[in-house]
Amino acid sequence: PKVVKRLKKDFIDALNNNNKFSPTLYITLEEAVIDGKIVLWVHIPVASQVVCCNGRIWDRGEDGDHDITDAILTVGELYARKSGQFTERKVFPYASEEDLRVG
Repeated sequence: PKVVKRLKKDFIDALNNNNKFSPTLYITLEEAVIDGKIVLWVHIPVASQVVCCNGRIWDRGEDGDHDITDAILTVGELYARKSGQFTERKVFPYASEEDLRVG
């Protein structure tokens, strides 16, 4: 319990350090009390862009995280996969305001 506040601050500082993570991640560290002990946990959602850690590109797979920085084709596939996953970067040329619903 004495170090929870410092651990949370260090975690947030690391996320905001461009030398550690790029782009900056906006994630909240949560607290839970389990069996009388404080457990810190975080949910990391799927991002719409590639995030680098310590200047390296990692891809999360079923069997772990893989450093793919030097695998140019794999990095290209990651960018392609992410660009197809999120509609925020897609242009829908035939859509108009009338096609949108409020609420």
